[in-house]
Amino acid sequence: RLFGDTVRLTASRVENYNRCAFGYMARYGLGLEAKKGYSFDAPEIGTFHHYVFEGVIHRAKRLCGGIGKCEPEKLRQITSVVINEYIEKYIGTTAHRSERFWYLFERLRRSVYILVEKLREEFSLSLFEPMDFELDFSYNGTLSSVDFEAAPGMKVTMSGKVDRVDGWLNN
Repeated sequence: RLFGDTVRLTASRVENYNRCAFGYMARYGLGLEAKKGYSFDAPEIGTFHHYVFEGVIHRAKRLCGGIGKCEPEKLRQITSVVINEYIEKYIGTTAHRSERFWYLFERLRRSVYILVEKLREEFSLSLFEPMDFELDFSYNGTLSSVDFEAAPGMKVTMSGKVDRVDGWLNN
C-alpha cells in the first residue's frame, strides 16, 4: 500500500489528483518534488490575494465598521497600505527583481484594487460579515478533520483550511 492504511487529503491534494493522477502519486506517494526556483506563479499569486484580502477586511472592520461600510477611496488607501506591507515583507526591494516582474506585479496590483472594490460592493448589500480566516479543520485544528472509510480497510482523512468564513449575526 503506497499511501498506508489512511489516505490524508486536503482540497489542494484532491485538485492535484484531478489535474494529474500520476503527478499526485509521484508527489504524495513517493515523496518526489520538482526542483523549483523563485517565481511569482499561481500559488504565490494566491498567497498574495489571501494576504491582501484578509488584511483589508480586518483593517476595514476596525476603521470603517466593516468592508461594506468603507468609502471607496478609504478602502483604496487601506488596500494600498496592505499591498505595500506585503511587498516589504515578502518581495523586497526593486534591486532584486526585474522590470518585467514589477510590470506584471503592477498589473496584479490593479486587479486586486478591482477585486477589493467588488468585495466592498458585495458586503454593502449583504447582512453577512467575514467571521474567520484560515479556519483549520484537522486533527489539532479548531474543527476536527472529516474521517470516513472509502473501502474496507481504507480510511480517508480530509483536512485543510477554509480561506474565509462569512456569517450573519442576528440580535
